Amino acid sequence: MLVPLRLLALLPPLLQPTLSFYLPGVDPLTFPPNSPVGLKVNALSSTHTQLPLDYYSMPFCAPDGGPEMSSENLGEFLTGNKIQTSPYHLYMLLDDFCHVRGGGKGGGAGGAEKRPGSRAKSE
Repeated sequence: MLVPLRLLALLPPLLQPTLSFYLPGVDPLTFPPNSPVGLKVNALSSTHTQLPLDYYSMPFCAPDGGPEMSSENLGEFLTGNKIQTSPYHLYMLLDDFCHVRGGGKGGGAGGAEKRPGSRAKSE
């Protein structure tokens, strides 16, 4: 009977407090180097208007086949966040610069330049 009590006496120093948190619907992801990282877009806000604009209502390049809805959890759906895919390709720990997207119909690199506070025409 003495042996189990001695083991119990040694147990508290082995138990150390840990700091952690959990957000429901959010799982941590680990990306190895050079693995693709998805970039998503939501909305554009402005200091000149109270209403946010849909990201693709402005002349930005859309992904091939058009943007797709990409809500990750029920909370994003219930709050009305319109999360969509983007045409940009990012890779973990890879410095990659100066890739031009778009340039055709709909704006992007070759489209009409936008002034601050201006609005895009819907087609």
